[in-house]
Amino acid sequence: MGTKPKIESPSVLKSESFDTKMILKDERTKDNEYWLQGDFVIFQVEKTLFRVPTFQFIKHSKFFAGIFAPKAQQQDAMRDVCRIRNVESPLVLPNSVTVDEFKVFLRVIYPLSPYNSVRLCLLSIKDFTSVLKLSTMWKFLDYRQAVIARMSPLLSSAEKIKVGKEYTVYEFVHGGFEDMISRDEVIGEGDARLIGPYTALALSRLREMWKSEESLSKELKEIVLEERKYRKVITVA
Repeated sequence: MGTKPKIESPSVLKSESFDTKMILKDERTKDNEYWLQGDFVIFQVEKTLFRVPTFQFIKHSKFFAGIFAPKAQQQDAMRDVCRIRNVESPLVLPNSVTVDEFKVFLRVIYPLSPYNSVRLCLLSIKDFTSVLKLSTMWKFLDYRQAVIARMSPLLSSAEKIKVGKEYTVYEFVHGGFEDMISRDEVIGEGDARLIGPYTALALSRLREMWKSEESLSKELKEIVLEERKYRKVITVA
């Protein structure tokens, strides 16, 4: 019979790159960055189930932190956490959330591919809007701000106003208003369909006022220049 191989204890890795000296338990500390809290949660979106860690939901969402990270005195919340681990009773998301939207959102907070590790860089405007929608709904404030910064240069003036109104982004609405008032291109039917007829009419009126003011300002500057030329001629004479 051959000699059985010696099985090393899994608790200590013996390698030149590791210090094999045993460390007393009271000397060990938890790493501040890579000691991840949380468990797994099962979501149901429409008829699809998703099983993901709760860590990012706890860390970045004030909404979910109150559900997945209950304090000792929050017994009801603690029971809810146990309940939603069960496939038979998943956490059902509202009908306003679609499978595609939730999947895009998960790809951002839990990238499974090295190509997705860049997260927000590879998204389309439609995907950006999905992430903005859910990050706003669930108070993922860091992700919301990151999406807003990425979306801003990609949106037209009308799209900024539409998205800004829908998801309460002041800088989108304000920037869209300014762009549409000052641009050379008139406000067309396509713009009105996106921002609504009332807003389109109000902006058209402001455009006329701005153009009139701009025209008057230009005329006044021309008069000032002509007067200076006149005074110069008189002085020389």
